[in-house]
Amino acid sequence: MKVINSSGLQAGRSGRMTQMDSISKSIQNQIANAQKELQELSSNENLSMEDKMKKRQQIQQEITNLNQQLRQHQIEQRREQQNQNVAANDTANATNKTSVEQGSSSSDASMQAMLTADSAMKQAKVQKNVATQIKGKASVLESEIKTGHGRGAATEKKEEELANLQTKMQSTTTAQIASLANANSAMEKAK
Repeated sequence: MKVINSSGLQAGRSGRMTQMDSISKSIQNQIANAQKELQELSSNENLSMEDKMKKRQQIQQEITNLNQQLRQHQIEQRREQQNQNVAANDTANATNKTSVEQGSSSSDASMQAMLTADSAMKQAKVQKNVATQIKGKASVLESEIKTGHGRGAATEKKEEELANLQTKMQSTTTAQIASLANANSAMEKAK
């Protein structure tokens, strides 16, 4: 039977985990708010395309950071739970403590490597999405430039913008490759 105290937390051993879960919920709410802000960004007509791109990248980076915080918090929760389990086992059997700690530390290192790889993969996915968006905008600009040439209109500004987009696409692709290399390296460490 679970007893709920006046603060709304479960009493006893599980009370501590429930309080920690409120931290996870808070981070998840921040992620949801950032994602909502990201969705609302495209309908904001007060910002130029370049400002929207910068803001989108900032929000996506914030989401990535929040996801990393959430995963780190969850790792800390697991470690604390493992430490509690180790302490309980220690009082029951002192010789068992050494083997539990060795298994715990190797699984912690493996888990950390897996989380690092997961984070790098998610970051690479975000970078891929940004590169795809830039490529789409570049495609539109190329069409507009071609149409402008056909009409004899000045297209210098659009050509400059296209050059900037191509530079951004190259740097985003390079960052994506680096993220994938980090993911690969982390997966190798997890083996």
